Amino acid sequence: MMVAALMFFVFALGLGGLGIYLFRQDAPGVGAVLLFVAMICFGGAYAFYRADAQMAESEVDRGQAVACVAEIVDMHDKRSMTNDYRHYQFRLRVQVPGRDTYETDSHAAVSPLTLGMIGADKITYHCLADRSDLKTVEVLWDRPVISASASPS
Repeated sequence: MMVAALMFFVFALGLGGLGIYLFRQDAPGVGAVLLFVAMICFGGAYAFYRADAQMAESEVDRGQAVACVAEIVDMHDKRSMTNDYRHYQFRLRVQVPGRDTYETDSHAAVSPLTLGMIGADKITYHCLADRSDLKTVEVLWDRPVISASASPS
């Protein structure tokens, strides 16, 4: 919130300075133009930061990982894309060997091909769960499970 307020302040100063420069020829314009350029750069950096934060994917440290199998129960489009990969929030039913099945959420950017496979059938994927927090799950999209009764490898 503080960053948004600062961005608005810089925007207002830059816009005001540019307006003074455009309508009053006797006013010093270099400062106004520099402030306006700074506002554009700051706004662009903030927009990139926000987009990057919203598109964070669920990742698990390989050293803390436990093999598991995840079935996609539900998915919601996060309405953002990176290249041709759409970002989704998935509701997963996860099975870790020796533990009860549980449900959790995972975020990922998936290819159109993977999305088509998900839409065509309830596909189960191999996954990695964080040993210290089993709710953190990374789906291994390149490793679908052929049958739903298969165990993690």
